Amino acid sequence: MLKPKEVSPESLLLDPNNPRLTQNFKSQGYVKDEDAEDEQDSLLDMFKKAPPPSALQSNEDEEDGSVFIGDLKNSIKQIGFVRIQNIIVREIGSTGKYIVIEGNRRVATIKIMLRDHEQANPGNNDKIDDPDILASLENLEVMVLQTEGKTQEQIQNEIKTILGLRHIGGNLEWEPLPKGRNIFEEYMKLWPEDASFTWDPKKGNVIADILAISRPKVRKSLLDYLCWVQMGKFNNNVKAKHFSLISACVSNTNLKSHGFLAIDDKTFELSAESQSKINDICEFDQRDNRPDEEENILKDPKAVGRLGNIFKDSKYNENTSVRDFAKGVFQEVLDRERRLDDAYTALTAFKKQNQWVDSVKKLMEKQENEPKLTPDKFLNQGAELEEKADLERLVKRFLILMET
Repeated sequence: MLKPKEVSPESLLLDPNNPRLTQNFKSQGYVKDEDAEDEQDSLLDMFKKAPPPSALQSNEDEEDGSVFIGDLKNSIKQIGFVRIQNIIVREIGSTGKYIVIEGNRRVATIKIMLRDHEQANPGNNDKIDDPDILASLENLEVMVLQTEGKTQEQIQNEIKTILGLRHIGGNLEWEPLPKGRNIFEEYMKLWPEDASFTWDPKKGNVIADILAISRPKVRKSLLDYLCWVQMGKFNNNVKAKHFSLISACVSNTNLKSHGFLAIDDKTFELSAESQSKINDICEFDQRDNRPDEEENILKDPKAVGRLGNIFKDSKYNENTSVRDFAKGVFQEVLDRERRLDDAYTALTAFKKQNQWVDSVKKLMEKQENEPKLTPDKFLNQGAELEEKADLERLVKRFLILMET
């Protein structure tokens, strides 16, 4: 299926239909092979300008870093281009040009480095002075997908399998947003006559088999992606960088199971009220330009878990006092009268205090219902040693509670 070939970077075209380039709510639209060359400059700019993935991992408010090249560029500057993983391409007819299937980030990095090298003056940091490093960029060994005698559908299915095994079910996963969009678009192609989305486990199995992932992962990716799209329609301040935050909200069991959010199990549609609630807790209108001294209700996706725990206690904690306290702090968080971390800490302390009070009450009730034990009962009465042991255990339990 794949044959090795040595080519120049100039003959390689970045794939304008690559799912990892997802940055907005609009469908990418399919770019034909004959138009791919016209997209190259804009694609290179997209790769060059994106910030590092570490920014996205540490703070969801940074731009999507899925196509960042800085780390790879620094490595190539030191040791040259080393082909650890295959660059997979397919030829455009018999033009001698190839569309990159797998390895777009590496090819983009090489193209940008060569372009900057040509434009740089001697002594400039972009100038590649080491001839061996430069040579490693000028001729690249690639693996060419063999397409002769295959239908377009067969070719596309092979490409899906390659990308799926590599970036959806493999060890070099795309960011959740491009992965979600890719899964959604492939899902909707299975039965083209179905204009609207409805979750069908059979379709889910087909996609899972193609991409070598589990059906629950297919379902979650679809749910996250479709809820992100809905929130983008609800508020135009929603961006790609907010995908993980929305995903955390719609995936939180406590928020869904206990009535804060309502999501249709088949269509994955959020109720109008749920969209409004997500918008309120995520604060899309202000979260990207809030003053440094202020804090968003949800600092990051991890904060959703704490909010969900407070909401659960406000609805279903068996202790009425805890339930009322949780309701109060939950509303204070929504009204920005109390920071989420402070509310969570206060609720945790209150629950422990009530647990201690309840334990003491039970201990006292036990003592009231048991025969009174006095020291004289144990004088020279070996038969009563068991009762003495019970008293000692009771006292120890009480002392442990007092220290809690």
